[in-house]
Amino acid sequence: MQGEVIYKVSFPKPESHFVQVEMEIEKPSGTFTDFIMPVWTPGSYKVREFARNIERLEAITGNEKLVVEKINKYTWRVNFNKGVSKITVTYNVYAFEQGVRTSYVDQFCAFLHGVSVFMYAEGYQNQKCKINYTKPANWKNITVALPESGSNFFTADNYDLLADSPFALGNHEIINFEVGGIKHRVAMLGEGNYDVVKIKADFTKIIEKEISMMGEHPSPEYVIFIQNVESGGGGLEHLNSQTSVIQRWAYSNEAKYKSFLGLIAHEYFHLWNVKRIRPIELGPFDYTKENYTNMLWIMEGITSYFDDLFLKRCEIYKDEEYLAIVATAITKMENLPGAKVQTLAASSFDAWIKFYIADENSDNSTISYYQKGMLASMIIDLEIIKRTNGKKKLDDVMRLLYTEYYKTKKRGFTEDEFAKALETVAGSSFTELLQNMVYTTNPIEYGKYLQYVGVELKNQPSGKMPLGINTKLENGKTIVKFVEVNRPASKAGLSVNDEIIAINGYRVNGDIDEFTSRLKEGIEAEMLVSRMGKLITLKVVPEKDPTVNYKLVKMENVTEEQKVLYNFWVK
Repeated sequence: MQGEVIYKVSFPKPESHFVQVEMEIEKPSGTFTDFIMPVWTPGSYKVREFARNIERLEAITGNEKLVVEKINKYTWRVNFNKGVSKITVTYNVYAFEQGVRTSYVDQFCAFLHGVSVFMYAEGYQNQKCKINYTKPANWKNITVALPESGSNFFTADNYDLLADSPFALGNHEIINFEVGGIKHRVAMLGEGNYDVVKIKADFTKIIEKEISMMGEHPSPEYVIFIQNVESGGGGLEHLNSQTSVIQRWAYSNEAKYKSFLGLIAHEYFHLWNVKRIRPIELGPFDYTKENYTNMLWIMEGITSYFDDLFLKRCEIYKDEEYLAIVATAITKMENLPGAKVQTLAASSFDAWIKFYIADENSDNSTISYYQKGMLASMIIDLEIIKRTNGKKKLDDVMRLLYTEYYKTKKRGFTEDEFAKALETVAGSSFTELLQNMVYTTNPIEYGKYLQYVGVELKNQPSGKMPLGINTKLENGKTIVKFVEVNRPASKAGLSVNDEIIAINGYRVNGDIDEFTSRLKEGIEAEMLVSRMGKLITLKVVPEKDPTVNYKLVKMENVTEEQKVLYNFWVK
């Protein structure tokens, strides 16, 4: 019978950014065992090739060195004689990529993201894992959302949980608080101008709202890892924790801090939506290849919808702020050329090759399943509210999915089952609405649904005469970084990386808007550009600006029904 899988982690030379892992398995069967390094991390749908950071893998049984052969990019096969009692595999991991999906080690601290550090032995994925750390003497803390079973020993019920449980080691500050009887810890990784009292108060408000909505907290404890960095952002969810990133001095900036609270709310809601409520394709995971689904928009779009809504329900956002956020999201989606090319389902399915690997043409050909998924979720919510006369909403759908599929059936749901859940809550079919929003690129009548709750969508166009380009100033040169398809610049033949030197004989000094504002609709202009060092003259014909600039305002003459539905929506 196979026993525990034991991992021993040490940092012989942390200043060189390596972590050493020793892995023991008992009673292997046959004459070989495959040791596998994941190629991706759940929650981030891109093949990241974590095996590229593995060095010096060796294996022994007793004092005997075993033959190891690499059989593919992520698998090391350890050969042995039949009947050996134990195998020990040792390897080094280069960890010098700070972020939520990767691992980082230096002489001051370590942040270890499970799938980028820990291999698994084929056939042992369901065995209990025990993890022991030997850390540098000057590192005081080890933080992880796993039970401790002795000094610097932690246990995970299986590999999935180990892979999904980040470790922070070093001298980071730990902020303790309790919500709903659940112990919470915030591990502050790096310095920042945060206010501990405010962090506790604001996080507590958000967490209480989320628990209240879902009815229970599914974790024995919860850890919030916060990486305070010079620049960057983002987050990643885990079964009992999250990792979120903020610019270290942004806490005193009200807008940036509220945006960060939205990120905390987003990753926290993944406790339910993603980690427990999930598409049937996302679990059990195959760590060796892409795991495809059309439903990432449900996972990330619904969560993106609720993160801002939770801040509104907590009164962190006022009505005007929340409506402005929704208006900005609609404006961005309506102005995105890719919205006419890629469906929401395709955006989800192709995340592996498109969403995380953007290029200069991405805005012309793709959408974000976060952004359009958020808008689709809002429309579903408003439609449920309208059909049930303010008795039910998307909250009820999430509770139904959690109870029926996670708790009762203990599995994910299919696309048909998601549609059925909507129908169960609303009392009528959502097939036509889902078909239009998710599986086609047809326009969405945002204004129609917002009027249900007495909100009007108003367009306030800029009145400018842009050419359909974005530029950047680089070493004093105006460089094209995006050319929108079927707009004047693309029709004229302008390309990304062209340097715009002059328009109508006048040198461009970096502020492209100053020059395009002088152009007249239908009147040809001459543009001098440099492409790979060669001067080219292009003829461009300006057209009326087709972009929109939406604002959401409460209607003046709202009915009593609209007032009631609005309050039910945002509270």
